[in-house]
Amino acid sequence: MQGELLNACVNHSPSAYLSNPETERRAAARFMEDWYEKNAFKNDFGSRSPEKSGAAGIPRRKPSIIANLLKTSFPGKPGTKSSSIARRVRNALRQADKSQFVSAFCQSNVGDASPNVLGAFCVDIGMPCDFNLSTCHGKNELCYGQGPGYSDEFESTCIIGERQFRKAVELINTASEQLKGKVDYRQAYVDLSELEVTIQKDGGGYEIEKTCPAAMGFDFAAGTTDGPGAFDFKPADDTPSVLPVQILRMGQLITLSVPGELTTTAGRCLRDAVKMVLTSGGNGEFNSNVRVVIAGLTNAYSQYVTTFEEYQGASTLYGLYTLDAYIQEFRKLAVAIVSGQAIEAGPQPPDLLHKQISLLPPVVFVFDTIPPGVNFGDVKLDVPSNATFKREEDTVFVTFWTAFPRNDLMAEGTYALGASTLYGPYTLDAYIQEFGKLAVAIVSGQAVEAGPQPPDLLHKQISLLLPVVFVFDTTPPGVNFRDVKLDVPSNATFKREEDTVIVTFWTAFPRNDLMTEGTLALVEILEGEDA
Repeated sequence: MQGELLNACVNHSPSAYLSNPETERRAAARFMEDWYEKNAFKNDFGSRSPEKSGAAGIPRRKPSIIANLLKTSFPGKPGTKSSSIARRVRNALRQADKSQFVSAFCQSNVGDASPNVLGAFCVDIGMPCDFNLSTCHGKNELCYGQGPGYSDEFESTCIIGERQFRKAVELINTASEQLKGKVDYRQAYVDLSELEVTIQKDGGGYEIEKTCPAAMGFDFAAGTTDGPGAFDFKPADDTPSVLPVQILRMGQLITLSVPGELTTTAGRCLRDAVKMVLTSGGNGEFNSNVRVVIAGLTNAYSQYVTTFEEYQGASTLYGLYTLDAYIQEFRKLAVAIVSGQAIEAGPQPPDLLHKQISLLPPVVFVFDTIPPGVNFGDVKLDVPSNATFKREEDTVFVTFWTAFPRNDLMAEGTYALGASTLYGPYTLDAYIQEFGKLAVAIVSGQAVEAGPQPPDLLHKQISLLLPVVFVFDTTPPGVNFRDVKLDVPSNATFKREEDTVIVTFWTAFPRNDLMTEGTLALVEILEGEDA
């Protein structure tokens, strides 16, 4: 189910938006208001319990509302976070018979969306900023957007979050559509630095264009009315080129995972293009009921994506045809989803871990060294060889020669590894292999070889108890251990369930012979004539 949430979002780049053709603007309906898509569904994502339900909220509005004017600390800056909204929705909808409610709130195409619904004003004179340039007196530093709780930005954050929360609960309570169908996905990597893109010309026909190597333009430094820039800027080329594109399918819900922020119109163009491929695929699996949504800023981040008309060279990294490139590549993924075919993985992104830099001062190595002949990781103080421990009560102390962690972050590694597997790193594989053999025998009804028998180690057992002195544990001459010392009278008669039979044996102290696999006393009960 989807609904409309008004007065929670505006377009913070209206002049760029108005550059789009009028037909595009009509299709978007209200460019100054937020369209809040809510897909609520009552399936259980594969659970066997029909009592579980879930919802996914994809709001086309950016949650940032705490601008850089704020002087006090505020964790996270994105305002009322989606995780907090999701938690409130779960609490509001939790019922005794639906305790496992699952919800997801993610950003969609929020490239030109802002929750500062009052508009952008000059903080020095209180007048609206320049419409086309978002400046005050020719400078961008004084132009700030104002939220509904202006001038308290915390209040603005709470108001927008509350509006989103109430709409979410309303839509979920009235949801009736159920997700049905396959769960599927396609993902590929694309090098957007020099990608050939097929563009349809206005007069008919096609032409081939290319994207550009990633770089940000001078306008990037100006920021937005949600947070103006405050420094000079030099275009950079240390931006990503190989990026992941992904389609997720849950029944008739199609999620486009885009590694960037698309504007309102750019997002609508991408959704429409993918929906066209799905519904015209020929197998009839998708119809007009298919819901295509965008999960922006997903799997990677590559700044903003605008339409050709909105492009201003600031943060659209790959040039004028960035949107066309994304549409082309997502169409390929959609075709693969419809046809059920695999898709090439594409080029892998480079490993840039060795190029990471830190702005923290380095650790002085002279204070972070080891003695000659010793390596980092060597044991300095080991456990004594004769030490004994109670498994759950004692603490084992071992000291290693280590460096300051910032000298080696051990990416994808560990500073210490304590191993308790007796038979090496392939112990689990060995168990899987042997239990697999037993499973095959069970299925086939065949016997299985017993294998080698464990050694008899009884003679190697030791005792920490003091031995019994044998001089105090003997029998009279001519008498053996286990001989009867006092037997039952031969003429005695007994009632089986009522009387007690007493017999005395010559026995040794039990610790001198534990009678392993035997018994210290054996009583034979005779029945019939022998009894």
